[in-house]
Amino acid sequence: MFVFDPTVDHHDPRAPGAAWTGGQWSMVRLLLGGWIALRLAALLLDPQQSFRDALGRGGPLLGFLPNLFDWLREPWMHAALAALAAVAALLLAIGWRARTMALLLAWLLPCARLRHPDLVLPSGPWIGLLLLVFATVPKEPYLSVAARGRLHPDGGWLLPKQTFQLFWLLLAAGCLAALIGQLRDPAWRDGSLLARRFALPSWLAASVAWLRVGAEAAIVAGAFHRRTRPRAWIAAAATGLLVALLGPANARNEALLLVLLFAFDPGWLPATPPLPRSHLFFDGTCGLCHRFVRMVLAEDRATHFWVAALQGHAIESLIDEPTRRALPDSIVVRTSGGAVLTRSSAVGAILDRLGGWWRVLATLLRAIPRPLRDLGYDAIASVRKKLFATPASSCPLLPPTLRSRFLE
Repeated sequence: MFVFDPTVDHHDPRAPGAAWTGGQWSMVRLLLGGWIALRLAALLLDPQQSFRDALGRGGPLLGFLPNLFDWLREPWMHAALAALAAVAALLLAIGWRARTMALLLAWLLPCARLRHPDLVLPSGPWIGLLLLVFATVPKEPYLSVAARGRLHPDGGWLLPKQTFQLFWLLLAAGCLAALIGQLRDPAWRDGSLLARRFALPSWLAASVAWLRVGAEAAIVAGAFHRRTRPRAWIAAAATGLLVALLGPANARNEALLLVLLFAFDPGWLPATPPLPRSHLFFDGTCGLCHRFVRMVLAEDRATHFWVAALQGHAIESLIDEPTRRALPDSIVVRTSGGAVLTRSSAVGAILDRLGGWWRVLATLLRAIPRPLRDLGYDAIASVRKKLFATPASSCPLLPPTLRSRFLE
């Protein structure tokens, strides 16, 4: 649990970034930590790259932080430090002491870059500053290892408004620096730099270069007004994805896309449609279903769902008996309009109502043909009771404030 700053209205649902939930934060943290770990693993496993060569100037970071890559001079020690950074990135991804791991990475990665400037390291100003911003993020968001065993799944986690503003300040500063560098570089302006890097025709490379300039200019111009941020974000994300699709992996472009993930405001994609409350029924004897219900209640701050066990009495008054007999014994949703959804369709409807990144995930899920996604759902359902212990009660472990949403 963290201490609130009384000078900031953390509870204003209209404030920029207020729609972030612990589960959504953990998803993008997983992407950041996983990306850094994969980049480091690829470096360590690539025989063409070696810590023996290309020694740079080294020296302390920022003029005063010691550089371990200077103290430990053997190449195998440098490789061990890179492996340590990869482990720290994995721990960051799963949410174990995330702030400590982020600060450790913010120290190790730039130090490695100073000592080995020719190696493809997952570092740079954007990633380093992004990791430093983690120091302002409250501990123990939902879906992190640190939140396991907590009675209240959400735990009162809220993203401070100042932290969200820091992400946009970081994004605007990085785009401004890139914009100045690009406009001063003739090879960028005429597209020859991108043409060489991505093996593109000159006209296409020049078009992409100026699209990138326009997107970064949009970020700089629109970063400080909440009404212009969504358009600026879309322009930068679309251009970054275009660059990613056109050519080989590019660490700088990937870093931009990662910063954009954190600068996204889940309030831009509110839960849809804004209907009255729906009912979520689950198998009261399934440990995985219990965990899923806790996730829904943790992320459902707008109170879209009432929950009840399939084995309880509440379902009898809401779904007729012939329909009940055909229901699977896992997850079922009854919408406010009376429609009964099962399997992957039920999961998609739940994610849609949670909004934000969950709504994006629901859209990706629906892009998969229903027979295929139902096949995956059934595969998980068939082994869930072997992987998760049977709960002692049909009611998930919940605090009194959430038990009121549980129908017997």
